[in-house]
Amino acid sequence: MSQSAGLAPPGLASFLCSLSTESVEDSVDYFTALLRRRQIRGSKACALATASLLRRVVSQTRAADSAKLVARVREVGRALTAAAPKELAIGNIVRRVLGLIRDESGESRDPHSPSHSPSLAASAGAPVNGTAPTPLSARPVTSIDLRAEILAGITEIIDELDQSDEQIANYALDLISPHEVVFTHGASPVVQRFLLKAASKRKFTVIQAEAYPNQHRRTHALKPLIAAGISLILVPDSAIFGLMSRVSKVVLAAHSVLSNGAFVGAAGAGPIAKAAHCHRVPVLVLAATYTLSPQYPVRQGEAFVEYADAEKVVPLQDGALRKGATVRNLLREVVPPGDVDLFVSNLGGVASDGVARLVRDQYWDEDLVL
Repeated sequence: MSQSAGLAPPGLASFLCSLSTESVEDSVDYFTALLRRRQIRGSKACALATASLLRRVVSQTRAADSAKLVARVREVGRALTAAAPKELAIGNIVRRVLGLIRDESGESRDPHSPSHSPSLAASAGAPVNGTAPTPLSARPVTSIDLRAEILAGITEIIDELDQSDEQIANYALDLISPHEVVFTHGASPVVQRFLLKAASKRKFTVIQAEAYPNQHRRTHALKPLIAAGISLILVPDSAIFGLMSRVSKVVLAAHSVLSNGAFVGAAGAGPIAKAAHCHRVPVLVLAATYTLSPQYPVRQGEAFVEYADAEKVVPLQDGALRKGATVRNLLREVVPPGDVDLFVSNLGGVASDGVARLVRDQYWDEDLVL
């Protein structure tokens, strides 16, 4: 790691600074180490770091053709996803870059296209659903124009990541009416920006669950909402069901959106969505396109459930209690698609049963399995 990166605490900022001075291999190793130590976490931070690293990989890879470049990007993507398998945004960005390379190489999504050649099938990656992947055309990647087009496309992805929260917030005025009572949860930046945008021209009330024990400190510090003139009511998590009958709509944030319309959210999102469903209250889930994943939840999504430090629930000082019980601190949980009315992304709104189509448009079939 470079000396300049070493001056900053390990995290997203230090990693982005190190990209310009470190080799590609060192950058990959540094990023995977940060992921394993959870010093870079969260969908947006992981997506931004992944896109920045892959831009560096593409610029430095001296591949003879686009098929070899795809193989190199897939190799890096596998290393990153293995380091943080629950951060689905990493794999999503890798798939988008792979699709970008295929698009710029002139490959057709039509399996009957004459540009597909069986002799190149092995170079395009692993089979999906038992069928061989569509091969790449062998356009030389040494072409300055092709490399520049791919790098420009990755830069557009990074710009999209930076602008996604603001683009989602632009739909707030269409979805929140005056004098409504909005229920939300935790301290998500995208939800906060969404509510602030609505508050610029609407007067409404926000009831916010404190999200104890993982987000309650940040929830208690949401001064921007109060400064914007929003009537903010902070309630304990135990009051969720009792207050839901007075709520107009629920606004939640997604860590990841799965292909069947379920989403992975902060612990507590499931009970809130279930209570809203029981009271016929619409549930809006804010989810940028980089959170859309082709992964499907099996066994109620156990593979996507994440736990945090149990000491936040029962301190180590309470040794007798810890010895007599298994303590778990749920960090993220999977919310079923039936409890969601609308996903709001930077491309607009989509119902939970339309997520599969949106995911299919987002990625190539050949890249669903990295």
